[in-house]
Amino acid sequence: MPEIERNNWSIVLIGSFNPAIFHPSWFLVNEVISKETAESAEVHVVHSEVASVTLGPLRLDVQRNRFSLQTEQSPEISLLDFVLRVFGDLLPHSQITQFGINRTVYFRAPSSDRRTQLGRTFAPTAPWGAFGERIEGSQGVTLGGMTNVSMREVLIEASWSGHCEARLMPAYEIDADTGIQTHVNNHFELKGYKEGDGAMAALEVLKNEFEPRMDRCEEIILAVLGHLE
Repeated sequence: MPEIERNNWSIVLIGSFNPAIFHPSWFLVNEVISKETAESAEVHVVHSEVASVTLGPLRLDVQRNRFSLQTEQSPEISLLDFVLRVFGDLLPHSQITQFGINRTVYFRAPSSDRRTQLGRTFAPTAPWGAFGERIEGSQGVTLGGMTNVSMREVLIEASWSGHCEARLMPAYEIDADTGIQTHVNNHFELKGYKEGDGAMAALEVLKNEFEPRMDRCEEIILAVLGHLE
């Protein structure tokens, strides 16, 4: 089974935010990060409409309606701890109506032919008629096949609805001939949310679902990798 070369985990919140406050100095004063992390932080931009900051292994990107926190370093639970500290303890009145728990992995097939075979497994050419026949017979610089395939599982619970969507595609940034990317998005929308409800309802679901959804991401990724054993 191929080894995962790159990981990316993220939590994305949808609601109403004030990008201007998300500066390393604010996180330091509120004891979210250490002095060492604040001193080494990279401030890409912070103003009223957008903020982009790197805090150690964490990358923070904020717009007025979107808060995104990501990392490429485990343990990924650090994302949850950060979000719960910021919005559970410091900004509980922030409006959060939706959120996502995501994981992306990058790996290589053993060869270009194996990547093509993987594409044919998830996107067979036969149902496409003559178009598929031409793709099946293509080779070299004209080799065609799957470029992006996705599957969605619909999720409905008492307090929220959403979906788990997995996408598979070539990863040319890893290797033009063998690179593969798998992305899993777990999306949640709160039911009956009213303006003024704040962040706590979303955080409660996030806290309960984070680890089970990370397990689901792992399940999906291992299923894809299993086709390359």
